[in-house]
Amino acid sequence: KGVTGSLVWDWKATGKLNFATSLSRDSGSETALVALANNQGNAVGDNSVLTNALALSVAYEASAKIRVTLGGRYARRELVSGSITGRDRSSTLSLGTSYAPSRAWQLGCNASRDARATLDNATVVSTPYSATLASCSIQLSIR
Repeated sequence: KGVTGSLVWDWKATGKLNFATSLSRDSGSETALVALANNQGNAVGDNSVLTNALALSVAYEASAKIRVTLGGRYARRELVSGSITGRDRSSTLSLGTSYAPSRAWQLGCNASRDARATLDNATVVSTPYSATLASCSIQLSIR
């Protein structure tokens, strides 16, 4: 149904500020996973025929130990399940920070807001949702 590919642009504006942009187009039916026993014969998997996506992120090195990242992603999919077709769109906005007190340790926290909306009454092939996510991590590297 068309070309598949991605275009990525990463620009280090200053020593502390970095911008990243990604455009992608994924065409073709996805491989569905094997149907589960209680799934009445429907396969479990991604039923997108075409996905167009744009992602942007900005990272700022506040100091040698502190980094702040802001990101966003928007995707629009064309979906098919048997003879039923539809479209949906999803978006994500995220904010994260990390702190490296030493070369071996890194602490980080992230928060994001995800949302998906169906278009063209596509609730048969997609499910609308929204979610707020938060996570924190500790990493130790032994070198």
